[in-house]
Amino acid sequence: MIKFKELVHKETNTIIPYKDWLKHIEEDSTMIFAVTEESSWRYNPKNMLLSDDFCITFETIEKERLLELLRYSKEAIDYWFRDTDCSDENREENDNFKKECDYFMEKLINQ
Repeated sequence: MIKFKELVHKETNTIIPYKDWLKHIEEDSTMIFAVTEESSWRYNPKNMLLSDDFCITFETIEKERLLELLRYSKEAIDYWFRDTDCSDENREENDNFKKECDYFMEKLINQ
């Protein structure tokens, strides 16, 4: 299992360690971040991982494993569809998957 070190809410700079995030997952609770009474954000903990409102930091070993998995995924997409006759729609979808792999690898490398 890959686990992150912490999440950082960009707007409030609130740091959420993995163990605290996991507690909210287990309790199925909403996390609330507030700067003022008028300015607050509510998140389902699962959605926080995909939100642009947070930075995710990983321990080095997890980061290396994620990079390895992303490289493998990109290679698998290339291998699977190399020299095959597939529709333009499938080819475009696979090109998008490879671009997503590149995007996330770059984010991890530059973290």
